[in-house]
Amino acid sequence: MSGIATLCKSIDWRAGTRYRALALTALVFLGGVFPAYLGIELTRGIMSPGPRSVDDVLMDFNLQGFDLEAVFEGRGAVPRVFLPALPRDWRKLARAAERKRAFTMVVLPLVLHANEILLAEREHLHALSARIDANKALSKKDRFWFSEMAELYKLDAPKVTRKALNALKSRIDIVPPSLAIAQAAIESGWGTSRFTTEGNALFGQWDEESDTSMIPTGRDKGRTYAIRRFSTLLGSIKAYMHNLNSHRAYRKFRAARANTRAAGEEISGSPLAKLLGSYSQQGPKYVKALASIIEKNRLDALDRAVLKL
Repeated sequence: MSGIATLCKSIDWRAGTRYRALALTALVFLGGVFPAYLGIELTRGIMSPGPRSVDDVLMDFNLQGFDLEAVFEGRGAVPRVFLPALPRDWRKLARAAERKRAFTMVVLPLVLHANEILLAEREHLHALSARIDANKALSKKDRFWFSEMAELYKLDAPKVTRKALNALKSRIDIVPPSLAIAQAAIESGWGTSRFTTEGNALFGQWDEESDTSMIPTGRDKGRTYAIRRFSTLLGSIKAYMHNLNSHRAYRKFRAARANTRAAGEEISGSPLAKLLGSYSQQGPKYVKALASIIEKNRLDALDRAVLKL
């Protein structure tokens, strides 16, 4: 075990808030909070260790200056604090308003970070487009990258052309925070689902039954589907976004998002939610529930939220 990993292990994360804040600062300074150790992709942020108590997590958010109301009002940025899992005593949040607020604070930074990764991939696509427009030859590395991304996003494009690049751009794009949080709220019961507490599964994504998947209670006899388990909440969010960005069932969703971006308008959750009836067997009823959650919880305001630099 490396020296930094040993230091992480030696810290008593159950100690007081001031102690934890100093420890986290030391780890960031030393470069100890990094993906290989924590099992998560992380850029310029703090991975909060877990599982811990709800009170500890909310205190840490407060120390980082996370003012959710200010974010709603467009007056503040979201701290780069990424939880790997929900606190172990999540269900202690008995009051709905309290649980919703805490859930939003946990999920919002992760959604913004996942979108940040997608935007970085879009920037690479823009760079390739600029080279093609300037009649410049693409490097072998660029062609390989495009081929890998096209395969990942299920796009049949054997060559790098302007048309293929535009098609890939329509797939590699953000999911509005309001929509992601609303779907996570429905699928996880605002974090109370056992699939979320046991397997970091925020969106109830199906998987084949295996030693690492979770079997739904009351599954029909003879069925083999299960719920996919994730090592982190971020892993669940990234898989959910990839599903919307690649599955044929969400072509209309991607087309509407591309048209919105082409028009120079803000990509927001409410209009796109209407195109996700295929996400659930409930169809129109599911779309109506999404719209209700976004409206009642003012989630559209979070589509303008940004992470602190």
